[in-house]
Amino acid sequence: MRIAHISDIHLHLDSHNTMVEEFYVLLKKVLQKNPDHIAITGDISDNAQNKDLEICRLILDDLGLLKPHKTSVVIGNHDIYGGVFHAEEIFNFPEKCRSRDFDSGISNFNFHFRELFTECLYVSENNSYPYAKLINDTLIIGLNSNIPYSQIQNPFASNGLINALQREEMLQILQDFSRYSKHIIILVHHHFNRIKSGSSRILQTVWNNIEKQTMKLRKKKVLFNIFNEFKVDLVLHGHLHEQGNYVRKGIKFLNSGGSLKNNDHLLNFNIIDLTKNGIAIEQHSIPFDKSKFHSDKHITEYRRMAEQVDARIAV
Repeated sequence: MRIAHISDIHLHLDSHNTMVEEFYVLLKKVLQKNPDHIAITGDISDNAQNKDLEICRLILDDLGLLKPHKTSVVIGNHDIYGGVFHAEEIFNFPEKCRSRDFDSGISNFNFHFRELFTECLYVSENNSYPYAKLINDTLIIGLNSNIPYSQIQNPFASNGLINALQREEMLQILQDFSRYSKHIIILVHHHFNRIKSGSSRILQTVWNNIEKQTMKLRKKKVLFNIFNEFKVDLVLHGHLHEQGNYVRKGIKFLNSGGSLKNNDHLLNFNIIDLTKNGIAIEQHSIPFDKSKFHSDKHITEYRRMAEQVDARIAV
């Protein structure tokens, strides 16, 4: 079983840097590795706009990936709340988050990728998370780690939590279906590792301290216990815009949050091979020079179609 893992695409058609071309080329490179399944762990959209989710859907469909046995997605915080793109927006962002309906944001995301939530072993009645699929003897469980905006607990709408109801349903999934699988993979947006500062500058240190309080996943210990009890093989996530793998409490984690959102003009993705002998992970980085990229005619058509869908939904 071979799984390709990407995350944090941050498509944004209203931005100068839309990430559409990068995403298209990234998927083409991923498909050259012949994965059995592709996992996308959140922040598909940069600003929670329908047209950005729709253009992702169109690209997946064109490449034959808008199928539940081919692709799984989970939702990220940007897919619900969007983000801050200019300094002056910082002061208005809390009000923007307050005005967003949390449950409607999740339902809207799921609607754009509705085909991927079919043919599942389990789909929660609580806005589709958790869900479970059995692909080639591998049990894949998707979780929603986002939480409603709170001025105190979630001031930048970027903290996370797997709530009690999801944990209960995940336990039931594991109890019912883990016996039929050879491997167990968890998909979630938020990271489990600690943010480390690589800078000695005071301003950078202050910002890192802010990040630690506004990008954290709460109640991780409960999840560690569940993952260990059922011998979860690997947890795939994003959120932090970097690539890497690490171990916490005996559990293996793999981050692909730097798939496109990095400062090195690279297309990054992970390839995971699950065999009877264990797990092998390859991290791939491919240089991308946008100035030399000739936009595929399909991409122009995708943009037009996505804009039309956005206009219809707005009405």
